[in-house]
Amino acid sequence: MGQQEEIDSAESEINFFELIPKVIEPLSSGTLEEAKKLVNKVFPLQTEEENSDKWLTFSLEQREKNQDAGREYSNKPGYWVFLKGKKVVGIIGLYEYGRNAKNVSWLGWFCVDPAFRKRGIGSELLEYAIAAAKKSGKKRLRLYTTNDPNEADAQKLYEKYGFLVTKKNAGKRGKYTVFHRELVLV
Repeated sequence: MGQQEEIDSAESEINFFELIPKVIEPLSSGTLEEAKKLVNKVFPLQTEEENSDKWLTFSLEQREKNQDAGREYSNKPGYWVFLKGKKVVGIIGLYEYGRNAKNVSWLGWFCVDPAFRKRGIGSELLEYAIAAAKKSGKKRLRLYTTNDPNEADAQKLYEKYGFLVTKKNAGKRGKYTVFHRELVLV
């Protein structure tokens, strides 16, 4: 089924969709493969260092390692999935990077399945991540995105929530401009 067919099919099931329980929960071994497929579907052009499969797996391994050691998991990195029933329809994550790790979280692999967009899922995930970053004492939340037409709705969402563009540069693949955005949390 093509992307437009998926969207049309999803739109015809809106009333049914609204009846299915929704939940945001930490990425788990039970949702990992479906989350990887979603991220790779939405972000098909990834560099080796971006490799979402590697980072999602790593985050889960770190979480399990900390749990096994009796420590509460800190979001270094941490991902959450948005489930409708048992289907992963969205994902978002937080990670720390660089010399500002004490005060800054980065948003990672944030996406919603194209067939389930325009239903508030992205807003719920973004609000969840903002709250998690604030709870962990971060002063800023950063992300990078591009002007790829597939990310146009995301740009509007970031602007709605107050993320300001702090830097623009040519992307590694040269096709799109990369926008660095930041939200002040304090």
